[in-house]
Amino acid sequence: LGLAPGTYYVKAIHPKTWERGHAPAQSYVPTFYPGVYDPAQGQRLDLRAGEELGSINFSLSPVRTLHVKGRVLTSAGTAAKGAQISLLQFANAGDVADAETGADGKFDLAAIAPGTYVLLAQVQEKDGASIKMGRANVTVGDASVNVPDVVIYPGATVSGHVQVEGDRKVEL
Repeated sequence: LGLAPGTYYVKAIHPKTWERGHAPAQSYVPTFYPGVYDPAQGQRLDLRAGEELGSINFSLSPVRTLHVKGRVLTSAGTAAKGAQISLLQFANAGDVADAETGADGKFDLAAIAPGTYVLLAQVQEKDGASIKMGRANVTVGDASVNVPDVVIYPGATVSGHVQVEGDRKVEL
């Protein structure tokens, strides 16, 4: 592949996924070398200049998938209609699933593999300038999960400076 020296993680994704409708009881889920579903358990591969790595073999197998369901409320206790829901794996491997809440503030994420996730809920206010957010840690085991109500609150402002040390030119 002509990769630059550095640290890498290998992730395999099956090209067939389900679109809409009834969720499958089993599905191929993203798998990390050496054959784990949780990116935090993936094996780091260090590649040095001129080096070739071989025998990076692992299998994609269908796994039992489940539902993650819940409800999003505003800080006033009303249903958060149209909240954007994202389910993420801890190791920053990208969205696993996303949805939007209905008029009752409820959501249902289907075809979720066992693992540890962060659920993010957010609503952009009508003025477009502010966002309300909430989050919950979710662990999916061998049964579907009903997440306790996720309450969204106005965001906070964080300010500061970023200082880059060294001679490298860095674009932030």
